[in-house]
Amino acid sequence: MRVTVRTHTKVVGLLGDRHAVKGVRLRGADGIEAELRADLVIDASGRASRLPRWLARLGLTGLAEERLDSGMVYASRLYRAPVPTRGWPVVGVQADPLLRQPAKAGGILPIDGDRWHVSLMGAPGGEPTRAAEHFEPFARTLRHPILADLLQHAEPLGDVSVTHSTANRRYHYERLGARPDGLVALGDSVATFNPVYAQGMSVAALGALALRDLLATGPTLDLAHRAQRAIARPVNTAWALATGQDIHFTTTRGKRPKLTDRLLRRYVSRLSRTATGSFRAATALTDVLALQAPPASLVRPGVLLAALIGPLRPRLDHPQFSSAERELLDGLPHRETSRT
Repeated sequence: MRVTVRTHTKVVGLLGDRHAVKGVRLRGADGIEAELRADLVIDASGRASRLPRWLARLGLTGLAEERLDSGMVYASRLYRAPVPTRGWPVVGVQADPLLRQPAKAGGILPIDGDRWHVSLMGAPGGEPTRAAEHFEPFARTLRHPILADLLQHAEPLGDVSVTHSTANRRYHYERLGARPDGLVALGDSVATFNPVYAQGMSVAALGALALRDLLATGPTLDLAHRAQRAIARPVNTAWALATGQDIHFTTTRGKRPKLTDRLLRRYVSRLSRTATGSFRAATALTDVLALQAPPASLVRPGVLLAALIGPLRPRLDHPQFSSAERELLDGLPHRETSRT
């Protein structure tokens, strides 16, 4: 398979009409525009996609859009980990939407080179900032001090980066009444999610697999339409998971929780507590969060029974580090940090 990469080149429009897309219009670094003909155009340009605007130019309007924004601000920083990161767990502190104060959360993700990628999140009124001296003190304001305690052992490796682009947003290309042949939207071009749930890459990969499987069946007149519907299926699952949590924050704009949303949150909360002592509940939750099973699987009889019985072990009052991890952490010297 031959692949040609065009650097310093920008797609500025679609070729074709409301019935079929025949390629794209390109603009080079010199400002000169050219046409590139294609049997199939895949828009994987991400969150900044201009596809809705280009479709409107072809006379295709009425594209349904959903948006739900909790207003969360993210601050991230890299650290040199004080321990080998191979096999080290992800450590997270989730926000509680029922608390009166602005929601706050954070997480440590082990990455290559024995480093930690650390992210802190805060809703309006409790946002983290770019100030490096405020990063670790902010971590200590979370619901549990575990992140701040771990960062005392680690070495910062750069500045703090901040993003406000955390809204959940999706376009329903699969619902367009008149959909052109030869055009498919994929990944963040279709939907973006609050990054705390780590669903974006998984949804894009599942969409790409769905497109691959359809292409393997050979060309059909409705290939693009079938592909868009197949791509929407993993989006539906991830959207239900992300918005089902974000809708309960008081700062959220776009939609307010209904009675069914509140009941579902209470059920999932109980199931989450049950999962700490139930293999069945833990497996059911993990399969859904990993997009291996639909949310409806959480109401199967066996899972419902596990939630009804409830946790089989006492509620945890501290992080579940293994004995080896705890011994390693206890033996590390604390790094002195300034507090403001």
